Amino acid sequence: MKYEQLYLFQINKNNVFHNLKEMVSKMSSDTKNPVSENILKEFTIETIPFLGCDFSEVYPVLVKIIPKEKTVFSGFPFSCAILCEIICAALCHQMNWDFLREVIFYKTQENINWLTSDYLANITDNEVGELFRSYNKPERIRKEERASILRDLGKWLSGHSYILEFSSNNRIDTDQFYSDLCTCPFFSEDPERKKLQLLFQKLSQFPQLAGLANYYHPAIDYHLIRNYLRRGLLYTNSKRGIEYIKNSDVRRKESTTAALRKLCSEVLLNICEYTGLDVPSINQVEWHIGRSVCVQDKPDCNLIEHDSQWLKPVFKTCPFYNTCAARCYNRDYLQLNEPKYTGTSY
Repeated sequence: MKYEQLYLFQINKNNVFHNLKEMVSKMSSDTKNPVSENILKEFTIETIPFLGCDFSEVYPVLVKIIPKEKTVFSGFPFSCAILCEIICAALCHQMNWDFLREVIFYKTQENINWLTSDYLANITDNEVGELFRSYNKPERIRKEERASILRDLGKWLSGHSYILEFSSNNRIDTDQFYSDLCTCPFFSEDPERKKLQLLFQKLSQFPQLAGLANYYHPAIDYHLIRNYLRRGLLYTNSKRGIEYIKNSDVRRKESTTAALRKLCSEVLLNICEYTGLDVPSINQVEWHIGRSVCVQDKPDCNLIEHDSQWLKPVFKTCPFYNTCAARCYNRDYLQLNEPKYTGTSY
């Protein structure tokens, strides 16, 4: 590549991530639940690269070995597969992702007709409770809340019935589909639209909906927040900030939670910019690290537990072992626990 071409390529890449950061910032300010400016002021984002930073070597390897989705819906009719993805994204807060997808898969396999606007609009609290009865954290089933979301989905679906007619052979207007998804109350009320970003990530893997990748921004859940705090990529030196991080008994508001997620979005975009990798790839890496290695209570830094074994063929320890702030000098961060949260977008 000629120097002129390389220079123009670098400028274009930088512009892409600059525009993404601006769009993420605007997205937060456009929602009716604004981001807490007070919490934003209590935290600082670490500059990348920093001394000893090996991200340009580590992340490309991780992207190649991240586990594939355990449960997929591609065996169902196309419109049903899309609805299964929408339902999983809508209900994913405070529930294990693999468990949720497996439950929705078997529910659909048993009775595919439940994926209709009328059925969903009239689903009962007890049916939802029964659906998730085997979850190992019964306090998080929250059947009334999840049933209400499904009923809202049914009502929304009745006004967008064209989705039920989606076919893998038809051309789909992804711009219109994007606009309609943004009107779903359980997506639009989230200041950082985490669920919506997760949905775009999943739906854009279907060739017919690949255009949704153009709308994708970082999807930040607590796995990523905990991950970035421990690794020192996001830090605070203020008493208020430390209290907010460590006191898991304080109930989180949507606005303060959104502030941390916004900051983590910027961290993720900085990593993308430095490594040259796209947002969905880095997002998937961080999510898998957060749920299988950098778990709460006792992170599996030495890759001993079953969930972390996907890394073992390449890594002897956590890929970020040598640069992790919590392991190196801030060890009390290793005990970070998920805070109490009653919202529907975490």
